Amino acid sequence: MGALDGGGIVGAIMPHFITWPLHWMGDNPYQTIFYLLTIVVSIFGRDIRTFLSIPPQRLSVWILKTRIRDLEYNLKRLDKVHDDAYQLLMCLSPLFLLVTFVFSYASVITIFLVIVAIFPSKFLNIAPPHPHIGVIYLSINVLALILFVRFGLMYSFLDSLQTYTSTKQRWEDKAKVLTARLER
Repeated sequence: MGALDGGGIVGAIMPHFITWPLHWMGDNPYQTIFYLLTIVVSIFGRDIRTFLSIPPQRLSVWILKTRIRDLEYNLKRLDKVHDDAYQLLMCLSPLFLLVTFVFSYASVITIFLVIVAIFPSKFLNIAPPHPHIGVIYLSINVLALILFVRFGLMYSFLDSLQTYTSTKQRWEDKAKVLTARLER
């Protein structure tokens, strides 16, 4: 009788480990919605800002104009970054700041949890266990997910910078097609 047959520590922890996020999301719907909106805004923030900066019109025209303006912005940014290394550094610095913030936050939380694990009796005598300690784990997971998405977006941009001429041509052709569709 051990961990391999479903008994012991693994059998006791794993069902709770798998179902805990679902229970937490059901118990905290507002925080769940906030976290999901944070992820969506992190991914599509510039697109949302561009969409809202264009005056309201028919939805199809509004979306086409947003895509055209976003392509023009990407082309302009690609040209700037391709010509100037300082602009590349300015483009990458927010990602480095986010990485620094996430790793420092995770390090502080990890140190706290290690101290609690080493001295549980002393810690529990000082302060009772906090019922929302799982929120810390969830916020670390959300930050890691946002960081992963940011790395993916930055990788795609750096890949387009590496294939500058073909990417520029492809984006210009796409902008022409969208402009022709808008004029119809």
